Amino acid sequence: MWAGGRVRFPQQGGPLLDGRRAVCIEGIRDAKVKGLSGEEKIFVSIERRVATVGEQETEDEIRSRVWQASEEDFGDAEIIEKRDLVFLREKTLEQLENDKASFSKGSRIVKPPSGPEFSFKLRPNKSMLFRYSALTFNAHSIHLDKSYAQNIEGYRNLLVHDEEMSICAKPKRGLDTNQWEVWIAGEDGGLAVKGTVHTSEL
Repeated sequence: MWAGGRVRFPQQGGPLLDGRRAVCIEGIRDAKVKGLSGEEKIFVSIERRVATVGEQETEDEIRSRVWQASEEDFGDAEIIEKRDLVFLREKTLEQLENDKASFSKGSRIVKPPSGPEFSFKLRPNKSMLFRYSALTFNAHSIHLDKSYAQNIEGYRNLLVHDEEMSICAKPKRGLDTNQWEVWIAGEDGGLAVKGTVHTSEL
């Protein structure tokens, strides 16, 4: 399960998408087991680094200049993405039945921030979900197979499903003006997810 993440563009001016060959190097930064015996969760931090490469470079040469021992050392990466994932135990039949029984019940609504400076309404469809999963190299069935999402994971629908959402943003107050508060509100008006965007002058 996705627990969080961030994307950084360390090179001045952003990624160099100029037609040159590129590579993505992926590695595990951290792995921890938390929770009581029988209820353990495994937290894994995965980092992906994207960089342009020369036609004659070897794999060892590319790795030595792109992948670094410290995640704060950008090396020659154009894009650095970090994903925090949580691996859970398989649900019991009893847990799944409890989940299914709650599909028709209203969930607790968390109020989103107010006064967005930017707002855009979007209704995902199956094609968009497939393309998003392909773009992010995420082939998990929870995003593509409704039966799996309901009967194995215990969710009401696909993640993200075909309901309308509002994508919103506004500048953070009292801080560096290059920080933006971003969030998505669901069809019921409740907060679905939130984050922060840091921008810089070109």
